Amino acid sequence: MKGARFYSIFLFCFMFSHLAASPLFQGQWSNWFNMNQSDAFAYQYGTRYIPQLSGETDYFTGTRLDFEASLNNLVYISDHSGTHETYGVFELHRLWFRLSAEQYEIRAGLQKINFGSASLFRPLMWFDRMDARDPLQLTQGVWGVLGKYYFLQNHTIWAWGLLGNKDPKGWEIFGTSSSEPEFGGRIQFAVPRGELAFTTHFRKANATFAFFGIRIPGQLSIREKRFGLDGKWDLKLGLWFEGVLIHQDLPISDYKIRELLTLGADYTFDLGNGLYVMAEHFSVNISDKVLKRGTTSKLTALSMMYPLGILDQISLLSYVDWENSQFYQLINWQRSYDHWQWIVLAFLNPETASVLQFDSEHHSYSGKGIQIMLVFNH
Repeated sequence: MKGARFYSIFLFCFMFSHLAASPLFQGQWSNWFNMNQSDAFAYQYGTRYIPQLSGETDYFTGTRLDFEASLNNLVYISDHSGTHETYGVFELHRLWFRLSAEQYEIRAGLQKINFGSASLFRPLMWFDRMDARDPLQLTQGVWGVLGKYYFLQNHTIWAWGLLGNKDPKGWEIFGTSSSEPEFGGRIQFAVPRGELAFTTHFRKANATFAFFGIRIPGQLSIREKRFGLDGKWDLKLGLWFEGVLIHQDLPISDYKIRELLTLGADYTFDLGNGLYVMAEHFSVNISDKVLKRGTTSKLTALSMMYPLGILDQISLLSYVDWENSQFYQLINWQRSYDHWQWIVLAFLNPETASVLQFDSEHHSYSGKGIQIMLVFNH
C-alpha cells in the first residue's frame, strides 16, 4: 500500500511534467557484489534503480518553476555466517518543487540539503549521511522548505524549516519528533580568494535510549542549538576549515557540548596526467563547557586520485584514528563510458569502527573485502 502511494505521487509528477517546457526522464541502475572477511566470510549482492522525473516551465516573466521526483528501489541479498537475508526498500528518494528567479530560489519537499567546505570529515553534515567511501554518494533527503537569496556581491543567505524528519540525520545521536519543526540558516560571504560562512540550526531532540552507557528514562525532549563557521580559499593550494559547536540541554552535564573541527588542504601535482592530493584532519571533543578538554577523538585522512587515461582513474583513501590506533584503507578503480561505469573497490578496515559509523544501508566497509559495482545512467 505504501509503495502504491509512492508510485501514485510519481505518476502525478509525470502528468505535471507534460505541462513543463522540457520534461526529462532519467535514472540510475546499479548492481554490486560485496565479499567481506570479518569474523566469518560474508557476501552480499544487491541491485538498485532510481528513476527520476524532472521538468520546468516559465511561471511568469523572469521566474521559473521546476520539480524533481525520484524513487529508491533497492533489493539486496546477503549471507553472513550461513544466515541468508533478503532486504528490500521501495520509497521516495526525492520529491521537491522550486520557484526561482535571478536572485532567489525557494524549494519545498523531500530534498538534499548540504553545505560546507570540508569533503571527507564534515562537521556541517547536518542533514545527510554521505560517506566519502561510497562511489555513488547516495543519501536520504529531508522534508522541508529551503530558501536562498543571492546578492550581487556574491554573498548568499540561506533559510530553512524542516518537519517530519524523525530519524537521526548527519552526526545526530537522537532523532527529532515528527511533529516538532526545525529551523536554521546560513550566510556566505565572498572574501578575497575565497568565502566565509556562518550557519546555525535549532531543534528539539528526543532522547529515548541509552546515551554513552547511561540510561535516560522515558522520552525526554532536549533543546539543541548548533553553530557552524567555515571558510575556504583558493591560493597556490586549496585551504579550508569547518568548525561546529553543538549545545544540548542534557541532564548529563558531561555531554552537553560537542565541538567538531576539520582542517583541510588539496593540491594537484604536475605529474603525468595530474596527481590530485587532499588531506583533512578532524577532531571531536565532548565536554560540559565550551573549549574544555573532555572525551576526544582525532582522525587524519589522505586522499589521492590519478587519471590513468580518458576512461580510467584510480584513487586511494586512507584514514588514521589516533585515539584508537585504527587504520582505514580503501583503493578504488573506475572505468567510465558515456552511460556505463565499472567500479572495483578493495578495503582493509577495522571490524568495528569507533567514529566512522556511516556504512550505508547496502555497503559495509568493515573488515577487509572487495566490492564490484556496475552502474548504468540513462
